[in-house]
Amino acid sequence: MDSLRRFDIGLAKFIQGLSTAWQPVMAGISFLGEPVVVLTIGFVGFVAALQREQSDIEKAFFFAAIAYGINTALKMVLHRRRPHDLLVTTLGFRSYSFPSGHAFGTIIFYGLYAYLDYIYLSQPYNWLIAALLGVLIAFVGISRVYLKAHYPSDVTGGWLLGGLSLFIIIKLVF
Repeated sequence: MDSLRRFDIGLAKFIQGLSTAWQPVMAGISFLGEPVVVLTIGFVGFVAALQREQSDIEKAFFFAAIAYGINTALKMVLHRRRPHDLLVTTLGFRSYSFPSGHAFGTIIFYGLYAYLDYIYLSQPYNWLIAALLGVLIAFVGISRVYLKAHYPSDVTGGWLLGGLSLFIIIKLVF
């Protein structure tokens, strides 16, 4: 645990050492990982697939929403406190720190869009959009540490669990 604590403190100090001029940018980027935003974006993908009768894509977005719910439940079970005992509430429930829901949500939903863009769009647009979504995913996670809402290990855990979930969804559905 001591090495995890050193990792968290060292990386958090580095990220939080960025100029305060970044605060509005990081807040805006963090907003793109808010549960209401990622779930709405996922719902739009689900409805678009439903209208186009793309059952595999429908299933992928449905499973992504289930995975997001499981991640939220996991946070409630693990009860890891946020940095500086920050009290964050979501839908009236106390929101805990591990794994980061922003990191998980962006990986699962933006990552699914990146995968679909890569598969269905022509080059170079498929690479470009997938890369931009990857950068967005990275910056949402960094913003959470910068804003002192998460430890770096929370974000890393969210990315890893989200990536594993996305991998399983892709393997099951496509």
